[in-house]
Amino acid sequence: MAPENTMSAMKYAVESMSDYAEIDVQETSDDVLVLLHDSSLKRTTGYNGNIWAMTYQEVAQLDAGVRFNSRFLGEQVPALDDVIEYSRGKIGLNIEVKNNGHNQNIVSKVVQCLEEHDFVDQCVLTSMNYSFLQQAKELNPDIRTGYIMTMTYGGISDIEAADFFSVKHTYVTGAFVQEAHSCGKEVHAWTVNYPGDIKRMITYGVDGIITDDPALAHEVY
Repeated sequence: MAPENTMSAMKYAVESMSDYAEIDVQETSDDVLVLLHDSSLKRTTGYNGNIWAMTYQEVAQLDAGVRFNSRFLGEQVPALDDVIEYSRGKIGLNIEVKNNGHNQNIVSKVVQCLEEHDFVDQCVLTSMNYSFLQQAKELNPDIRTGYIMTMTYGGISDIEAADFFSVKHTYVTGAFVQEAHSCGKEVHAWTVNYPGDIKRMITYGVDGIITDDPALAHEVY
């Protein structure tokens, strides 16, 4: 509906009455936390450069909207600070902290940012990197954390640093949801964009649905 990880996407999430907006966070060479999914800015802005090699001033000059649709010409890569302030009182944030091999201290910076903005109660912090979740819990046990999984295998009872599991929907089963619930954990399914899949997730009893089409999810629910 709008270019990913931009203020226009945030506004659409609010307008569509989503409970949370899922965003991706990385940092620039001068330690500014910004919204970006890939390590490279090429796919979303057209500029072939890695985020860790660029300053925030350089990133802010790029266009994060025009490649999605010309209607979004001039859309910027936003800073996490700005997105938090926009979201306050409007929508929760599901903040995925990306591990790109150049950001070993990013978790402490994200936690500090959340604390400074008094936003801990309005967000969850997720990652595919389990050690990131452990770090977050050590820094602030009140932060709700989610472990992102592309598939489900093995036991989950010992995954203590995660309050919920964020699982690719094709691997979500009723049995997995029951097991997670028995451990006191939630299950969030991603990325669910078709009515049949949304219905299946609801039948399985998942606690959250991540979708590109929140209006459809509301309609099906």
